Amino acid sequence: MLSKSESVEGNEKLSFYTNVIKSEHNKLKEKVEKLLKTSFTDTEMPSFTELIDAAAVIDNLIETFEVQISQKGGSVAVNRSGERFEVHGNLDLFHIAMGNLIDNSVKYSGNSPEINVGLRSAGNILTIDIEDNGPGIPGNYLNMIFDKYFRVPAGNTHDIEGFGIGLYQVRNIVEKMGGKIRASNLKGKGLRISVELPLAPVR
Repeated sequence: MLSKSESVEGNEKLSFYTNVIKSEHNKLKEKVEKLLKTSFTDTEMPSFTELIDAAAVIDNLIETFEVQISQKGGSVAVNRSGERFEVHGNLDLFHIAMGNLIDNSVKYSGNSPEINVGLRSAGNILTIDIEDNGPGIPGNYLNMIFDKYFRVPAGNTHDIEGFGIGLYQVRNIVEKMGGKIRASNLKGKGLRISVELPLAPVR
């Protein structure tokens, strides 16, 4: 049995990490708002030529979300297949897009989120799958969720804006990196978001 002092110390640590997550979340939202004011205008476009280690970005995001997922009684796992995970793009916007997708999955997986992130490189393509155990999306809306201004009309579904951007902007970021994004329901329960990106050439 934990002593009173140990219990207090544990609560203080939990409170500290919760505040860290909230602070990082707010910083990301501020970054999103600032970037989106200039990133998708006709007059000024950001560079999408940075070399990005996609696996490192995912690891960083998982570390950010781990405490939140644990607090909800859930779990998160990352699986990698292949040797190359580098892509070209805009690091800040890629980080925001992937964070938005993971954030959606956590929020819509109920009290015990089970999040699985897979990175698979094959040929010249990197595939990133983000799966959850949430309610999924009605099949007739799956091809519409990345459209501008579209929101699933009702229910506990993936129409949340996450870090201040919607799935339309996530699609924009992915497409400007030369990639594609799609959604599919898992058998039984859950949603999978798949992002395919061209791998950076071997140096």
